[in-house]
Amino acid sequence: MEADRRARLTAYREVRAITAELRGTKLHDAEAAVVDRAAEDLLLAATRDDAQARESHAAFVTLLDDLESHRWEEHGATADRLRVLVLSCAPDPPLVGAR
Repeated sequence: MEADRRARLTAYREVRAITAELRGTKLHDAEAAVVDRAAEDLLLAATRDDAQARESHAAFVTLLDDLESHRWEEHGATADRLRVLVLSCAPDPPLVGAR
């Protein structure tokens, strides 16, 4: 259990580092906030059924889908990395239907 919490916290810190790096260049402040919120809500969720975590994750997925179809066409690897890291913040097992 402790190893799971450490891994989730490590993923959260990586998400925050990426959004800090991309803020103002590839991410607007509001977009970075959506990513950070999803990671935080998943990190703080006690179970995969947490409604706030699910809602934040859905907003995150919508944002990344939009970014990839417009401004991030050439940044697929960054989007993929963020998807993995954000889901890694979630309690095990990850959210049902998450991608």
